[in-house]
Amino acid sequence: MAPEQEESVERVESRREEMHDMMVRLEHALAAPSGSDRAGWRAEMLVKCDEFGLVLDNHIIGTEGQDGLFSEISSRSPRLISRVDRLRAEHVHLHEAAAGLRAALASDPLTDEAIATARDLGLILLTELSRHRQHGADLVYEAYWVDVGGQGD
Repeated sequence: MAPEQEESVERVESRREEMHDMMVRLEHALAAPSGSDRAGWRAEMLVKCDEFGLVLDNHIIGTEGQDGLFSEISSRSPRLISRVDRLRAEHVHLHEAAAGLRAALASDPLTDEAIATARDLGLILLTELSRHRQHGADLVYEAYWVDVGGQGD
């Protein structure tokens, strides 16, 4: 692998770690008891939603930006453009899912039902993020480690 490709893969791995760490923090916040301090639980969840938004935006800039991963992969491996397009669409869906979670947290009063809905939406978001990370890992593998037309050893 060329040095510039190694740098691209390292940047991707760094963003993947950042996203994973955010997923863990979000899951911990979702699982925390709301108990009698619903306002505190909501406040913590809103902080995690804000943090998630920043991490997701950073991820999208790194992948969809002018010199981002998707541009590089599309140039390097045109056969993977449909996968790149799928990941772009997933970015939109992830933003929508995060907005849905935030909207559920805005429920006033924050009832047991509203908390359960927010938790369900958060778990759906985490599942979608996990799938997205796997789709991204598969794309990077296909683009950088699979030599479709390569010579045999």
